[in-house]
Amino acid sequence: MKFRTAEIFLFVAAVLILWGLVLSIIKRKKEGLMSLLALLVYSLTLISAIVLSYIIRPLLVERYIFPVTGVFILSFVYGISMLNSKGASIFACLALLFVSISQNQIIVTERFNGPMKEVCDFVNESVTSEDVFIHTDEHTFGTFCYYYPDNKHYLYLPDGFEGYSGYEAFSTNGYYGSDVKEFIKGKENIWLVNREGAETTSFTSSLFTEGVLKGKGSIHRFHLYPHSFYAVLIRTVQAGDAVKN
Repeated sequence: MKFRTAEIFLFVAAVLILWGLVLSIIKRKKEGLMSLLALLVYSLTLISAIVLSYIIRPLLVERYIFPVTGVFILSFVYGISMLNSKGASIFACLALLFVSISQNQIIVTERFNGPMKEVCDFVNESVTSEDVFIHTDEHTFGTFCYYYPDNKHYLYLPDGFEGYSGYEAFSTNGYYGSDVKEFIKGKENIWLVNREGAETTSFTSSLFTEGVLKGKGSIHRFHLYPHSFYAVLIRTVQAGDAVKN
């Protein structure tokens, strides 16, 4: 049977973790409790994610579970420290380094924030601190709040649509709701940002049909397929008659 690198690592890690816990019990080492607690935190988090995914909605996504892998590695490293042979410990550490190469390669090659370098090159040519950004998707909303902290951002959520995330994390310069009129009142330079393919992109059409926004510039598309899973659509707009009246 052909094993993948991740499966081999998981098997070896499980063996070393159990080895460390068993030796801690035999030798009555209090440090073993640290390893046990670390393993419990990881396991219970994973189990909770599975249960909540079944009861509420899917939560078992790599980027959500990844932060807790540190405590799993902590328990794994403790098992390595309990090896009697220095050579075996060195080999285990090298093996851990080896299986990390593929993940590090993904981190270097993949751009999880989307084509923001290209977007910033375009926006920076004319953006000022007085400009505001309107978003219909939380991906661009969060990313732009980080890249443009001196500007105000608004995530448009139609009445009855509550969104998916905790948007309070961006409360320093990010706002959300359905009252776009109040947000853009008196603003001269407005950027409309969408994520291509997002279900929420359709919200944009209502802003134009209701006279809240009026087109000003052409739509610019930025993408990095296959290195990024989404493309950014951005254009300049102006307040429509519904806002001015």
